[in-house]
Amino acid sequence: MKNPSIELIRTDFIEKRLQLQKDQPQFLLSLDSINKNILFALQDFENHTSKQLRQIGFYWPIRGEPSITSTLLEWKKGDPLRKLALPVCRQGQILAFHEWDSHSLMTNGFANIPEPTGTPVLDVDLLLIPCVGWQKDRSKIWRLGYGGGFYDRTIEHWLALGRRPVCIGIGFEFSQLTPTDWTPQSHDYPLDGVVTESGWLLAS
Repeated sequence: MKNPSIELIRTDFIEKRLQLQKDQPQFLLSLDSINKNILFALQDFENHTSKQLRQIGFYWPIRGEPSITSTLLEWKKGDPLRKLALPVCRQGQILAFHEWDSHSLMTNGFANIPEPTGTPVLDVDLLLIPCVGWQKDRSKIWRLGYGGGFYDRTIEHWLALGRRPVCIGIGFEFSQLTPTDWTPQSHDYPLDGVVTESGWLLAS
């Protein structure tokens, strides 16, 4: 279909994720590659910036999103100072990233997505963000999300405070968008990189 609406693009990519999930061998292969590439990306980032990552925010996977929880728990074991955080979401507000580990008490929050309860908010160094779709256009990498604006509002808030973390998108290769498919809007904020099953890209 020529020039499909953004809603149709979202629906198509989410359906492709769910279909991939039904093909367990291929799905697990893709997940394994994505998780390995995340570790490569984290190591590359530390090597190139000489900055140690201590606190990483990520997401609880829904609707066929790549699960990266086990890999990040393994990353956390590599240093006693490392911490993980999951978002707590309230309608119309920015995201707050609360500390999480495998023993954290969880409750269903916005859209019934599990979130930590009773743990402190962390100022994360790096944020791994799920992408419905993603785009590399010249020197920038853009994320297409679900349309709620939670991540964009949160990044805007961090920028105003002068402490925005590194933001890396997580997605599948089939969800890459061309500039003719989709044009980022004024409220969209570019990412610092994206990880897929094929590798990882940095914005240049």
